[in-house]
Amino acid sequence: MAKCWLDRKVILVTGASSGIGRELVKFLINKHNCMVIGVGRNEEKLKSLKNELEEKSHNFSYKIMDVGVEENWKNLSLGISNLDVIINNAGVLPNFSNFENFVKDECENGVEKEVGKVMNTNFMSAVYSVAYLSKTIEKSQTPAIINVCSSAGLCPLPGISLYTASKSALKNFTESLRCERKYYIGLVCPGFTKTDIFRNQKNSSDSKLISLISTSLGKMSKKIYKGIKKKKKRMVFGMDAKAMDRLYRLMPKSSLKLFTGILKKANIELFKDVF
Repeated sequence: MAKCWLDRKVILVTGASSGIGRELVKFLINKHNCMVIGVGRNEEKLKSLKNELEEKSHNFSYKIMDVGVEENWKNLSLGISNLDVIINNAGVLPNFSNFENFVKDECENGVEKEVGKVMNTNFMSAVYSVAYLSKTIEKSQTPAIINVCSSAGLCPLPGISLYTASKSALKNFTESLRCERKYYIGLVCPGFTKTDIFRNQKNSSDSKLISLISTSLGKMSKKIYKGIKKKKKRMVFGMDAKAMDRLYRLMPKSSLKLFTGILKKANIELFKDVF
């Protein structure tokens, strides 16, 4: 195999316990013999990932922590002296609901607290990682930061206003950071992917439309891995993500009406509390 910039790197991956993060860990270790530090909140899933790696399990270590808490990053940074790459992949998706229903159903303890959970996990975690670990990765010959955003960061959608806001913030933060740094800063915007991110939704995500536009976890993870391998700066993957990206840039007002109209007519149970 030809030498690749990822070979034998020390890489930190957040959201490593499941979904895209878990698959990226396996690619990095199995194909490039990387030493990966996985960050997540589910120790059982992280242990199962380590077991799944079999003879390369020694290449994987993990840290149980909430990435949305600044103090956790400060403490983590004190124990890391060698790091080449950060992949911020952790994310949380609130229940699909219009904002009025969200406030009524979810904000018994205050709006700020519930909004903070989403913003801290999806956006501030990446900010904290850069604030506390960038000096460490900049000692590397090939420093890199890759932030996994979402198609929701490219185009607003009804029912996920907080998620969209957090991912838009992450997108703009990443692109601004790229202007300031001389090394590789990657932005990944995947569309609907068949992961367990919908596991906590109170309404079913089963739908012909969602199934049609969704990309399998294996295919999406492979695309992201290959994009990182090629040091692509902006990666938009998935039929839905590409459509949202192009149409919103070309006709921002009309595209929002179009996407909203499609979702209304599709009568998807996931959007039951939205319209």
